Amino acid sequence: MKYKLLRALCYLKELLVMLLCKLLGAVCRAFSPAYRGIWLVGERGTDARDNGYWFYRYLRTQHPELRAYYVITADSPDAAKITALGGAVQRCSFRHYLLYYCADYLVGTHVQPCAPDLIVHYHLAAKGIRARGKQVFLQHGVIKDEMQWLHRENLYLDLFVCGAKPEYEYIRDTYGFAPEVPRYLGLARWDNLLQVGQAPCKKMILFMPTGAVRTIPMEKRSGIHSSIRAVRHC
Repeated sequence: MKYKLLRALCYLKELLVMLLCKLLGAVCRAFSPAYRGIWLVGERGTDARDNGYWFYRYLRTQHPELRAYYVITADSPDAAKITALGGAVQRCSFRHYLLYYCADYLVGTHVQPCAPDLIVHYHLAAKGIRARGKQVFLQHGVIKDEMQWLHRENLYLDLFVCGAKPEYEYIRDTYGFAPEVPRYLGLARWDNLLQVGQAPCKKMILFMPTGAVRTIPMEKRSGIHSSIRAVRHC
């Protein structure tokens, strides 16, 4: 009962803030060019090391004419990377809320990209209560299993980026999105696999550890790390 009450208060707070910031955002967009054409990018709000970071890096270095911002906490280990690029926005600050409701594009690696509260906004958006910006889901990996919470009936998106062709075909055919929403574009972080001007190696093995290693018992992890070190020194 206590948990349900707390969650209800969270939803109520977000709805009130949404109403205020949508109205304020409309005024800002009407009278200030600084609040138009905004690209708001992020991951979980506490990091910058995945597709969100690499996409943002591309925007800031290749398209400096765009108004691009990145949502991240000031105490994040990755904050310096965003500070160097410029456009850092403190997560859950008033500026974050305002830019979130002003942005034309909301781009991130997790559902409800750049939302102040990913879970609350995920449920609100599924009911049609969402920010005005186009929702771009960069993902943070390649989907190989059924994920019901990513189906259209549970999730609103304008662009669902896929990193592999079989994944794209599976999502296109079974997740219920309009045909133009899932796109086979590859993952942004793959852009960093080769340096600029470097020719692809014909005999290249790409070894990509996964966060799923956390599901493996501690007593078995040492062997995995030993194998990774062995591959690095081949």
